[in-house]
Parts: sequence; structure tokens; C-alpha cells
Amino acid sequence: MSLCSYIRRLTLWWLIRKDFEPKNRKRFIGKIATGEYDAVVIGHTQFEKIPMSKEYQEKHIQDQIDEIVNYVEEYKHDRNQKLYSKTA
Repeated sequence: MSLCSYIRRLTLWWLIRKDFEPKNRKRFIGKIATGEYDAVVIGHTQFEKIPMSKEYQEKHIQDQIDEIVNYVEEYKHDRNQKLYSKTA
């Protein structure tokens, strides 16, 4: 099956600005949760308007902090290895 014919068979929902008006948000989130869509297309700025629980926000922020700390530690380790190999 070609990609084009596959895409034609997908059930998509393209969200528009009206869907994100405060009076419509709960309805559209419910439709996303209960609908049988293959994909929901949503803009980044509108995606930010979907509320997240405090627990999820805290976990997400902690995951980002952990990722940055790991990156810095890997960088320091790699930098130290390069310094030692230059002096050897």
C-alpha cells in the first residue's frame, strides 16, 4: 500500500482555533479521548492550553532537569578524557 493511499484511509481531526475557546475545550478533549482517530493535528500554541495535572508537570520538569544534569556530567567526563589524552 502506498503512503498516499494509506493517508487517505486515516481518520484525522484537524483542530481549529474555535475548538480551543474556553467554552469548547472540555468537549474537544472528551472527543479526543473517546474518538477513534488515527491522529489529531494540533498547533503547539493550542496544545499548551490543555491543562496538565500538577504531578505530571512536576515529573516533566524533573525529567528535564535530570536530562540536563546527565548531559553536563557526560560533557565534563568527555572533556576530562580529552584533557588527559592531550597531556599524555
